[in-house]
Amino acid sequence: MDARAPPRAGPEKGTSMVQERRLAPRARVRLVVGIQGEDRAWMERFTDDLSRGGTFIETDTPLPVGTLVKVVLPIPLSDQVDREVEIEGSVARHGTGSSGGPPGMGIEFIAFPAEDRKAVVAYVDSLLKKKKP
Repeated sequence: MDARAPPRAGPEKGTSMVQERRLAPRARVRLVVGIQGEDRAWMERFTDDLSRGGTFIETDTPLPVGTLVKVVLPIPLSDQVDREVEIEGSVARHGTGSSGGPPGMGIEFIAFPAEDRKAVVAYVDSLLKKKKP
């Protein structure tokens, strides 16, 4: 794994992840995720939000912008069972999450299997539907 992300291709031909991220709303959700970056030990941290194209992870020690990471995201299937989705991503920014809470890093999703992408999309969509009145 290189320390810096290569130029990114979008999930669909002709669509960049930046375009998708801007179009995809964020769902506020607190999940424990595993994250590992180049030359870094495995960390478990909380998410602040999740979208189809990325997540914001709370941490006082963010990885440098551009660092490639592996994120293991639990997608709840029921009250007792989670499906773990492994995603390649890149640190896109530092700051605070959508809640304006603790500091952390925004992770842009770069690559993961189609079935896992479908699971993430379905989960995010279900969270957003619950949020609407």
